[in-house]
This record gives sequence, structure tokens and C-alpha cells, in this order.
Amino acid sequence: MAAVLVGLAVVVGTGIVLFQRSQANTRPQEQQPPKAAMPNVDSAPPTAPAQAAPAAQIASLTPLVLELQPDGLHLGGSLVTRDNVLTAVAGLLGVPTRTNRVVQTDTVIYAYDQQGLLIYSRKSGATNSIILDCEASGGIHGTTSPFTGTLTIDGQGIRAGTDPKALTAIKQLGLNHPGTHSGIWGGRYNGLELVFAYLKSPQRLSLIEIDLK
Repeated sequence: MAAVLVGLAVVVGTGIVLFQRSQANTRPQEQQPPKAAMPNVDSAPPTAPAQAAPAAQIASLTPLVLELQPDGLHLGGSLVTRDNVLTAVAGLLGVPTRTNRVVQTDTVIYAYDQQGLLIYSRKSGATNSIILDCEASGGIHGTTSPFTGTLTIDGQGIRAGTDPKALTAIKQLGLNHPGTHSGIWGGRYNGLELVFAYLKSPQRLSLIEIDLK
């Protein structure tokens, strides 16, 4: 599938949420992150507290729970924004497994393979996003293990096995189903734009994208 380019665009309100996977026409560079600190984007994030390492070991054994609350996205009890996402995730999970750089789009992708979580960061200052890879799609744009945790919205859980009927029953998301790709749903929750993609099976999520504010 080296020549396949899959672009997923979802119109939400007046904005556009874009998730793009490209195996061709890009020349990503994969790097192993340093052991003692997060990789640089524009500048090195603050060093995680000394107790973060044991906490990260415990977190790696427990499925992640991400919570959408009225003030935004919470992970491990911390509010996660576009400005602190790198340090917030590192404080809970430690350094990423891999750091992938896509030169053409000025994007750095931090992969937490064991948790099935990716952080997309654009050095130009564009909005960061979190991708939950439910299929362990691997490569530059995926993780080697699937996301097995839960995304909760007002106490209602969304998992890899949540089908479209159960998803659309969550009225707080205001889901819409635009375009010609029947497996893509777009939603919005208190300022956060979301994408839910069923790419291989209409009954099982392939990925969830959370566009941070």
C-alpha cells in the first residue's frame, strides 16, 4: 500500500477538521527520542517532575481514559490544551516511543505505541491534535498497538467497539455525516472538534481525532 494516499476531511460548522495519511509523496524522518527529555519542536518543553517515571510505568499498564469536560480535554486529571499537550502527556506516559517528522507539512508526530496514541504538532503554530489509533495501523502515521482505552463525554464512554448507532446516540456531540465517505463522522463538543472514522468495518472505529483548542 506504499502508493496509497488517504485524505479524510470533515466539515464541522464553519471549520474543517482534516486528518491525512500519506505513504507517498512525503519523506518523513523517523528519530528515536532522547532518553532524558522530550524531543524538540520549537523549544524543549519543561522537564517532567522526578516522580513522572514511576507514574508513567503505572500508566503504561492501564488503558487510558480521556475525558471531555465543559472546560476541555482531561487526561490523568490534567487539562490538556494545544499549548501543554506535549508536557501533559509526557508527565503521564513518559517520553514517546518514536518521533516522526513530515517535512512537507512541517509536522512532528509523537507516537506512544503501547497506548495507541499519537500527537500531531505543527511547528508553524497550527492546532495540535491527538489521534487515537484503534487499529494499530503502524508506520509513520500509526501506532504498533491499538488504543484500548476510553474517551468519555459527560460520563458516556466511546471505545474502539462503539458502533455508529451508539455513537450518534450521544447527542452532546452534535454529529454530522458529510461528504461521500460513509465511514466518517464529525462532531463538536464545547469548542473541541472531533472526527470518528470507520475505515475497515462499519461496526468498529479505526481512529478518533481530537482537535485541541
